[in-house]
Amino acid sequence: MRRRAPAGFTLIEMVVALALLALGVAIAAQLLGESQQMLIDAAGEVLDPAAALVATRLRADALAATGAVAAQNPDLTCAFLELLGEPPGPIFYRLTGGALVRSVIAADGTPLGSSTLVPGAISFHCVTSSLGGPTVVLLDYQYRRSRTRRSPLPMVPSLWAPRREVVRESLIVTPRGAGLGFSW
Repeated sequence: MRRRAPAGFTLIEMVVALALLALGVAIAAQLLGESQQMLIDAAGEVLDPAAALVATRLRADALAATGAVAAQNPDLTCAFLELLGEPPGPIFYRLTGGALVRSVIAADGTPLGSSTLVPGAISFHCVTSSLGGPTVVLLDYQYRRSRTRRSPLPMVPSLWAPRREVVRESLIVTPRGAGLGFSW
């Protein structure tokens, strides 16, 4: 009579199965951790100012203006940019307390309100030029925003970039009534 081997797995089979299970769990944990980090990065990016929206607001105000005046500090930073025209009354842009602020003043001089366009702004430069021709407004501002990782691949933490980055935006516009037509 032949003896049957007991049913079950050998020790080697169990070790191999556990090693494969541990490898699968480690890969899944890494992917979940990277996905969580990307969601956290995206949430931080939502809180940062959208450069396109700020540029659109500045461009719309400059295009509606009939004139512009840029006052400069001694260090050549912009003390304020004043846009005159539509709506009646000036619109001021200035760097105040680490933020680029837009203030609207009524034609009679009463303040209509202020709003922060770029929190975390670190510089604001503005120049108006009208050397015998149309007025051109040159704007340049820098601000800090959260830096996001663009790759889900695992990286060595010591090689990661800083959590914040400095972004520089430049804009050249001219008021509509400046003589360059309506396409600017």
